[in-house]
Amino acid sequence: MSNIKMAAPELAHVEVHGITREAFLARSVIAAGSVYGLATVGPFVREAIAQEGGGDLEILNFALTLEYLESAFYTMALKQVSGLGGQA
Repeated sequence: MSNIKMAAPELAHVEVHGITREAFLARSVIAAGSVYGLATVGPFVREAIAQEGGGDLEILNFALTLEYLESAFYTMALKQVSGLGGQA
């Protein structure tokens, strides 16, 4: 361990309501980091929420594109793998 001399070494072992000075400082740092993190992310979240949705037509077009992709995948898989014709 290091030989650091504290100005008031008796304060290192003081507990207030079951929380040591070390635990209090650690929790304070975590709380401050959370506040700064939320302040940093806040504008991006607001912008993302404020954007208008694409609407029903864009959602349906996306779903249709996924169906086409799924169909192409199964067609390719059936061509590459033998024995998947549905016969037991």
